[in-house]
Amino acid sequence: MRIVSESPSGKMSAFFECAGQYRPAWLLAKADSPFVYYELSVGPICFPGRKFTAKGVWSPGGRYFAAEEWELEVDDSGPVLASIEEHDTHMLVIDTEKNVECVVARVHNGHVVPVAFEGGLIVYYKEELLFAGLKRIFEIEFKRSSTWKPCSSKGS
Repeated sequence: MRIVSESPSGKMSAFFECAGQYRPAWLLAKADSPFVYYELSVGPICFPGRKFTAKGVWSPGGRYFAAEEWELEVDDSGPVLASIEEHDTHMLVIDTEKNVECVVARVHNGHVVPVAFEGGLIVYYKEELLFAGLKRIFEIEFKRSSTWKPCSSKGS
């Protein structure tokens, strides 16, 4: 399965390619659907071997793309997610002009999902699973982050 997100200008696309699925140990009921994870490419920038949800958003000008990335260990049999306590994600922002990335937010045991870019800010929500899906909205200035680094195919 492929999910495509076109930039507002239509000049670039982000592609989420289904890379597999996993069933955490804590998800015991066989009737429950396994989680699907994706590999991401944004224009010519690829992130092989890294695992993303299919949640991403473009900045209005199409220069930046933000996505939620799983922090998973991967072995020959696929991702390892032993318990709910290890369910960590972070939000990755990609500068498509400079070919750099930065992590701007993390959450332990939940999700951090980009919502929109507003000027030099990114708006996102955190959903912590232990709080029954409680979503809290945040915004953060990302352009001046000290964590920008060249885009990498390995985990951040």
